[in-house]
Amino acid sequence: MLAATGWAQPLEPGDLVIADRQGMGPARLLQVERATGRQHTLYVSYDGVLVAPRDLEIDAQGRIVASQSATPLRPAPEGIVRFDPVTGAATRLSEGGQLLAVDGIAVARTGAIYAADHGDATGTPPSIVRVDATTGAQSAVTSGGLLVRPVDVAVEPGGSLVVLDAGTGSGARLVRVDPASGAQTLLVGAGPLGPAAGGVDVDVDGSIVVLDAFGGLFRVAPATGAVTPLAVDVGVTSTDLALEPDGDALVLAGSGADRIDRVDLATGALRTLASGLVSPVGVAVVRPTAPFCDAEVEEPRYTNGQTLRVSTLRLVNPLAAAFATRVRLRVAIPGNPTPVPLLDVPVTLPPRIDADLAPFALLTVSAGLPRGDWELRCAFEDAETGTVRASDVARFTLE
Repeated sequence: MLAATGWAQPLEPGDLVIADRQGMGPARLLQVERATGRQHTLYVSYDGVLVAPRDLEIDAQGRIVASQSATPLRPAPEGIVRFDPVTGAATRLSEGGQLLAVDGIAVARTGAIYAADHGDATGTPPSIVRVDATTGAQSAVTSGGLLVRPVDVAVEPGGSLVVLDAGTGSGARLVRVDPASGAQTLLVGAGPLGPAAGGVDVDVDGSIVVLDAFGGLFRVAPATGAVTPLAVDVGVTSTDLALEPDGDALVLAGSGADRIDRVDLATGALRTLASGLVSPVGVAVVRPTAPFCDAEVEEPRYTNGQTLRVSTLRLVNPLAAAFATRVRLRVAIPGNPTPVPLLDVPVTLPPRIDADLAPFALLTVSAGLPRGDWELRCAFEDAETGTVRASDVARFTLE
């Protein structure tokens, strides 16, 4: 049987992807709409490629990179699998070799994949392994030393690695690794980060956010290692962490909760984005590198009497500086050569803002409206030249 791809399309900035091991069922990858919480199946492991997913990341090409780690009920080669959401193809990029017990992974801007590996009982020490994104070739970055049981890894803006290590049982620790030399530095010792390691990610400002496996969240200053508690009791047995474009946290809470929570790191407010999962193990967000707009409508098709509602109209600036632009929102109508303008205003987006102006009603379908394919177009344009700097299109049909 082939992999089942029920939502074949490119991932957009801000999209959320979950790895769900599905208990006794086939593992799957899900996309969750940020605005509505709707779940779409991207992949089901009928092809036998990604049967035991562990952690997820998104590369610069919008492909999903997953670590695969076997369990007694899910025998599979330890390794790295890559899934293309456009084609629906899952590929074993690298397996075996130095990958003995893979846990968390990270993807660098260079495309290199870094895997935290536990080693094995025969004496092979825990390590960080680099995997070439093109060839799948493996190379050791560092091993042993301060690493006892590396659980997750993230890449800092300067290229250094931060490794969340479970330690010896006295509490999670944070180790910085130079990917060129393999040199290790203890950034945070056991104690301040909670009793058990969950996940780690790096914010756009360079600060490090750590998830404790029992639901605590902590921010770590990259220069000093100073730890600031952010939220507590996020979930029972929290297994992974991803930061959204605005810097807030998505926490995967498993072991009975089986949900994804969005945590406002400024206030500690929590909102469940997705529930009803079976055995979720990894979460990732498509991280933008530049400002973008995102437009979505509730349904792909409409008939007379239905109200067309815009479900998402996000204006996002992930940069540390303000972004001046002109926001244009237009509707392209079949048979009309000129799109109808809805919004055309100069705007300065504050640093690290993620504002959603939806939901709102756009129109009610009537007999007098042209039938066919319509488009809701959102764009950021240069206020002086009109050059398009970012754009998105939501397509729908009037039947």
